[in-house]
Amino acid sequence: MKRILSFVMVCVSVLCLASCSWDVDEPELPVVTTPFASGEDFLDQLQNKEGTKYEPTSKSSMHSELAVGDGVFFFKYSKKNWPIIYNPATDQAHYMCFDPSCTHKYNRCLANMLIVTNYYCYDGDDLYCLYRHRYVGQDTQSGLARISRDGSELEMLHRMDTTGLTNMQAGGGYVFLTKHKEIYRYDIAKNEMKILSQDGLYINSYIATDKGLILHTNSDGVIYTDHDLKLIKKICKVGKILYSNEKLYHVIYTREDDGETIKTAQIWQYDMATDQDRMIAEVNSFSDVLCANDEYFYYSTSQTGSGYSYRGKGIGRINIATGEQSIFFEHKDLTPVQMYCVNGEYYGCMQATANYDCWLTPKLLNTEIFGKFTDADGNGQYEFKPFQWDISVFEN
Repeated sequence: MKRILSFVMVCVSVLCLASCSWDVDEPELPVVTTPFASGEDFLDQLQNKEGTKYEPTSKSSMHSELAVGDGVFFFKYSKKNWPIIYNPATDQAHYMCFDPSCTHKYNRCLANMLIVTNYYCYDGDDLYCLYRHRYVGQDTQSGLARISRDGSELEMLHRMDTTGLTNMQAGGGYVFLTKHKEIYRYDIAKNEMKILSQDGLYINSYIATDKGLILHTNSDGVIYTDHDLKLIKKICKVGKILYSNEKLYHVIYTREDDGETIKTAQIWQYDMATDQDRMIAEVNSFSDVLCANDEYFYYSTSQTGSGYSYRGKGIGRINIATGEQSIFFEHKDLTPVQMYCVNGEYYGCMQATANYDCWLTPKLLNTEIFGKFTDADGNGQYEFKPFQWDISVFEN
């Protein structure tokens, strides 16, 4: 039984590993260096990349479902929990199993035999993931692991109980995880895990940057701290936050005379280098922050002028310099969940209804799907193009 579980554990690497010889009872899991199957065009494109670096222009305080690495993106198709990689250079996606003989059936496909949790992030070429054992929720086989960009190496970095851990981001040479009052910090260079805590500090979410951490807390609002959680600086009250290039964007609601009904949402920009805080715009329809770059701030609109508690059907954008507002995207069957600006291109995660017309079959819709925004007409109104991969083996 243990031999079966050890085989299953390696399979979560979402790779096509030809053989696995390590044992779960070993104190340290060795690096697995079995290469992918050869002859796959998509694999060859990844392995022969020209070195273009990909980096999102902003980070949110919630987990990003699309992990962006150097030359490859990682996401999961949530309907079936399929791990998918996307090559932005060729605009192609591929299921993360490259075995030509594999039928990708449940409990048969190597990439489908153990679940990678919803927490993962890239640091350079390497994908960092949390593994949660399929059969035992709290055991010594779960933990933090690293997968190389081309999938040729898998390494278990730190075994730990992953239950209750939330969010996962990289910054400043560390990988961070949160669990209520504690932050788990893995030092990549030293291969060392450390637990950081602060008395009375309950962390809802955070943003990891190269210089420090932006914490969304219950008691002190939004605060900024160093990577050791020692120097703490209060920034603003609790609100939706987004970080981009030394700027922190946060939302302040204005309310009607009753003090409860939300009237508008003010978008503020806090300059972390100068401590200057300014309002860039006030919008009548707002649901959530999405992304930002040097020119624009993007947000999801709400379905009604006063309903700010649920996602809307459109994406608005604000010119950061002038405050001018415009509509970036709208679609009756797509609800924006997350958005990313990477190397001048726009990508998104959308909640799709079963009526959405795309390459996915109707029974595979009514879920979150990933894709790219394109402006084919050049009129500033973008369309959403879902990533596409070979789905024929999954239709039964």
